[in-house]
Amino acid sequence: MHRYSAPLMLFCLLLTLGTGLRAQDLTGLGAGNYSGTGLARVNPALLLNNQAYAGFNLLSGGAFAWNNYLYLSGPRPPVLEALSAGGDLSAYHPENYPFWHRYGPGHNDLSKQVYAYAALAGPSFFLSMGRQAVAFGSGHRSWMMVRDFPYHLAKFMYEGVDFAPQQGIDYTVRDARLVFAGALDLSFSYALVVMAEDHNLLGLGITYHHLVPTYGVFLGIDAMDYRVPSDSQLTVRSLEASWGYSLPMNYVNNDLTTDFGLDQGSGMAVDVGMSYYFLKKRVRKNMFSDPRPCNNGFEDYTLRLGVSVMDVGRLRYLNNALVHEVGGQGTDWHGVDTVEFRNVLYFNQLLSTRFYGVPNRSVRDYAFTVYTPAVFSFQADASLGKGLYFQTLFLHPIRLGDPWIRHPVMLYAMPRFESRFFEAGLPMSLYDFTRLHAGLYFRIGWLTLGSDDLGLLFSPRNFDSGGLYAGIRINLLPGRCGQASMLPRGRSSMMNSIGRMKRGRHVPCEAYW
Repeated sequence: MHRYSAPLMLFCLLLTLGTGLRAQDLTGLGAGNYSGTGLARVNPALLLNNQAYAGFNLLSGGAFAWNNYLYLSGPRPPVLEALSAGGDLSAYHPENYPFWHRYGPGHNDLSKQVYAYAALAGPSFFLSMGRQAVAFGSGHRSWMMVRDFPYHLAKFMYEGVDFAPQQGIDYTVRDARLVFAGALDLSFSYALVVMAEDHNLLGLGITYHHLVPTYGVFLGIDAMDYRVPSDSQLTVRSLEASWGYSLPMNYVNNDLTTDFGLDQGSGMAVDVGMSYYFLKKRVRKNMFSDPRPCNNGFEDYTLRLGVSVMDVGRLRYLNNALVHEVGGQGTDWHGVDTVEFRNVLYFNQLLSTRFYGVPNRSVRDYAFTVYTPAVFSFQADASLGKGLYFQTLFLHPIRLGDPWIRHPVMLYAMPRFESRFFEAGLPMSLYDFTRLHAGLYFRIGWLTLGSDDLGLLFSPRNFDSGGLYAGIRINLLPGRCGQASMLPRGRSSMMNSIGRMKRGRHVPCEAYW
């Protein structure tokens, strides 16, 4: 049975690669001061002090995945091998480049975890107006989370019940969770400078996300005591579990359908944040007095600190939704190895019959809620001079309810260089305090490309995580208003100063700072 289990797990992973964009998982899209709308995905208050006064995200996307069970193993880096093969991916047939799994001493004392995230951000826009900044965003976000699956359950899922070394042993499962979810994301951000004096600037920001769920699946096993006596028998002494699904499909024939609309319910999420800047220069007296956004310049800083709480919300599934529950029942299931998955309805009726003796007895509700992957985030960014910066980012999950999408604990440290036309950074990341990876991203003009794991590209090893992302965005830089935009930068500044003198000010330029 194992030859079917591994492709099934891969298919489940690919389900998450749907297509809002969370820069905290796709690091290079929200790191620098030229990131525009990407900054709002880290902390909405960071919109206030950009190198650009306005920006447009045309298209951005990426995927990120991490787990501690399955991995790909091969003699050469898979990405470079695929490129050098000229499109011939036959080398990636499971027989030549198979999935493996971590099992045995040193691995069986760890519960199995999976976190995957994929995103596609469509047209997005931001505008900085001195003391205020606004942003609009659109896109789609997808998640997959598997949490606290014990090694023996993961092994049976991979090998099937015919894995003899685990047969005849009593096993327990406690608090295992699985969630698949996807949603369209339409967002509005607003940020405001609340204090600006001397070398200090303080800003607050908020983002409201209108979420439209597109699909959702959850499984929660509170407690299960089971044994696999033989290749064809499963004995469950007691099961306390619930599962639900809301999918754009017909559960009788498994065909995709829009009979229930293009959305599966409703949802929302809120981000709030604060940013504090220690500026290199004193705050100008007229810093926020110019009504033209194109004259609002970037104020460089020695240190920028930020605190934010992101993705506090939920997805409410109402259309084509079913929730099942088994409350302490057991079963002795002979012939479990011959069960065929005909369709979603048949499979759930079969489970209900096995545990209750009656089809559909397990149905408990026709709506359910999945809580979004809320996190507490702390950011610090220090200027080292001449376009060099060093940034750290810490993320910790916040549990809002159950079922929920748990974001892993993440710690990033990244040196970067940024200029008007070029930017590059080396993000080093630690996932759940267990895996350390080094990545690379760069921006040339409008295009940003990056990965959080260079090993995915260059290192022949066991691949259990990685991320790739890309983005195209246009920035409008300040200092080009009216006729001044027709002049070189140096002459524009000189002509503006002369103009002020001619208007009767007769004060040196320093008075305007």
